[in-house]
Amino acid sequence: MHDIPGNMQETETKPKVREVMPSAMQVVILNLKAKGKTLQDIEGELGMKRSTLARELYAACCILQAANSTHAVAIGITEGWLTAR
Repeated sequence: MHDIPGNMQETETKPKVREVMPSAMQVVILNLKAKGKTLQDIEGELGMKRSTLARELYAACCILQAANSTHAVAIGITEGWLTAR
């Protein structure tokens, strides 16, 4: 075992595995949000009505227990299933 200063212990943290993930469409929408796209941009790009887009974002936030779409994007990036590139 290596000497680790202070209270830090040598532990391996595993990424959180979600029982329920956002749908494929929700991930596409969140990925576009991560790239800085506005709702209007996403509407045009996906050919989706604003109400449908809003419903999908709301559902993704509920699944992720996120406060808003920005928080949902942060969760996706942190967990590694979403990229901002």
